[in-house]
Amino acid sequence: MIQRMQHKLTAVLLIIALTVSMLPGMAQEVWADPGGAEMSLRTIGTHVFNSVTEGYGTQPFHQETIDNTGDGGTGELTIELGGANPEAFTLSKTSITNIEANKSDYFNITPKTGLTANTYTATVTVSGPGVTAKSFDVSFLVSPAGATYTATIRTYIDDTSSDVTGKVELWKNGSLAAEAEKTETGGYTEIHIGDDDTGISVGINGGPNSNAVNYYTVNFSSITAGTADASSVTATANGSSISSGTLVLKNASVIFTAKGKGAASYTYGWNDAGSTTTATLSIAFLKTPVNVACTVAGVGEPPAEPDYDINGDGYLWTGNSEKIVLSGDNDILNQKMDRRSRSMEIQLPSMR
Repeated sequence: MIQRMQHKLTAVLLIIALTVSMLPGMAQEVWADPGGAEMSLRTIGTHVFNSVTEGYGTQPFHQETIDNTGDGGTGELTIELGGANPEAFTLSKTSITNIEANKSDYFNITPKTGLTANTYTATVTVSGPGVTAKSFDVSFLVSPAGATYTATIRTYIDDTSSDVTGKVELWKNGSLAAEAEKTETGGYTEIHIGDDDTGISVGINGGPNSNAVNYYTVNFSSITAGTADASSVTATANGSSISSGTLVLKNASVIFTAKGKGAASYTYGWNDAGSTTTATLSIAFLKTPVNVACTVAGVGEPPAEPDYDINGDGYLWTGNSEKIVLSGDNDILNQKMDRRSRSMEIQLPSMR
């Protein structure tokens, strides 16, 4: 009897509980499952904003991404500023409702305008009841108006610290700003050495800074062999002709061209690791000192009188009709062939 009453009481309580939960108008909370959430931030350590001087304008924001690599939602997240100077920064969001499993969301943080000279720091923290809180720091330097700083340019030849020939200058927006190791206010400044723009910049906005300029020695030569009377190697760096022994900027494109004289044809053997056998050897990005040599071996004897020559180099006809392409601005063609049985087409370079 008592046992039956207990079953009835349990059933009544269950019905009451179900009825209450389904009553119209009652709010029901939907919770994400934070048990499997794995939240992380992409910034590690400190994000340093570009330095400025007093009177600066609106600054670029830093966008931070929140990743959830787990198999459950994060639930509601709170984004807060703390640390020494939270009032110096602005957040685009202070909360996120939920980040689903294997999804991401983001927020922006920006330095405020109108700050006086100082270094401002803050800690950004993302937290929630179902995740482990994550944080990173931000830093923003505001310098006094009119402040100047030293930019030091270090020069290296063949990976050894060395002086270089020519005045070292800092250029900005196409105009000379200062000589090296003097001061310049604000911005990123291009480094010129001698008459050349190195393509390297140094940022000296808001504090002293330095950068390095690396040069490598480029040597080249030819070895005459076979039936060739003479041989030569020429070279260019970033499209400009150079002589053997020239100091060339790191990462420059260097092209070597070998040439023979006095034979009917030639073979080419370079001492590079790739065993190049053509007349041209290319280095896309110069990374080390270079000392290349090419063995130019002549094959066969040329006729006593070539059919024609271009800039003094003789050539033979290979058929009854020939096309000659003059690719240089000052190429000179001398025809020495018997014109009775052959025709010739000359293609001149386009006028520039």
